[in-house]
Amino acid sequence: MTGQTTMLERLKLKNFQAHVLRELDFDERVTTIVGPSDVGKSSIIRALRWASLNVPVSSLVHDGAKEASVRLVVDAKHVVRERGTENTYSLDAQEYKAFRTSVPDDIAAILQLDEVNFQNQHDPVYWFSCSSGEVSRQLNAIVDLGVIDAAMAAINQTFHKCRVKTEITEERLQEAIVRRDALAWVVEADTDLVTVESAGSVVDGLRSSISELRDLLGELGRSRQRKEELAKRYEDVKRVAVAARSVGVADKAVRELSVAIDAVVVADERRSVEVPDLAELEEGMRRVAVIKDEIEPLWTAVKNLTSMDYDAKQARLKAIETERVLEEKTRGAVCPLCGSSLK
Repeated sequence: MTGQTTMLERLKLKNFQAHVLRELDFDERVTTIVGPSDVGKSSIIRALRWASLNVPVSSLVHDGAKEASVRLVVDAKHVVRERGTENTYSLDAQEYKAFRTSVPDDIAAILQLDEVNFQNQHDPVYWFSCSSGEVSRQLNAIVDLGVIDAAMAAINQTFHKCRVKTEITEERLQEAIVRRDALAWVVEADTDLVTVESAGSVVDGLRSSISELRDLLGELGRSRQRKEELAKRYEDVKRVAVAARSVGVADKAVRELSVAIDAVVVADERRSVEVPDLAELEEGMRRVAVIKDEIEPLWTAVKNLTSMDYDAKQARLKAIETERVLEEKTRGAVCPLCGSSLK
């Protein structure tokens, strides 16, 4: 037996060679079969080999019988090998056919017997008379030493692959170290890049401030120009003011005109009583026309003076606001070119 869990419990022979009907119960450890010659002791061994290995056996059917059978009870399972009109195996109620010279897999798995488990009485003493090669073959048949060889071969193959991978990895590691050393400047370059980017942000801020200052300077220039224009207008206003002094004269002329008109009215009232002095009336009308011509440019000058005074006040307020904004923008600022304070 090759399996520790397999136990051959009973053997039953029917019409097998010298045994018409024979039943044997096997001990759990060792069973010894004894008897005189030609009573069928070797037939029992041949019956076991025939049922478990399906090896050919000559004249296995008892004389006068038409069929023979061998029944094995293994771990409470019944294995039957029969020879008659048909050559069959059966396991419990399951029958197997067309097995040819092999044992059905289900039955072989239960019996777990091989050629190494049998020795005939005329065979040499087991292993003692065998060559070393034969002993190795027999050991290999029992414990399957080929598994060890296959395992060693697999281990050697795996070891070789691992060694090759290790060599390749070491080469790649060395190449990586060389590349790393060659790229050592990248760290310093990255630091410089951060510094440059920071300086670029400062420069962008300065450019924005410069643009705002340029706008303020332009506004200041326009304010100064406006101031000069207002100064010119102021001179015109002064001249108008001088001209305005004549307004009093015009007022006096108006009063005189009023007196003349009153005289005309009185004269008109007296016309119904007496013929007025036309010469005096003509003189009054002449004086009214003269005064009217003198007043007309004065009124025009007064209107222009009022408009220019309003524009002067608006321009002065715009200039004050522009100077205040410029002062706020340039307070504490330093020129990025010369470093002097912007005032």
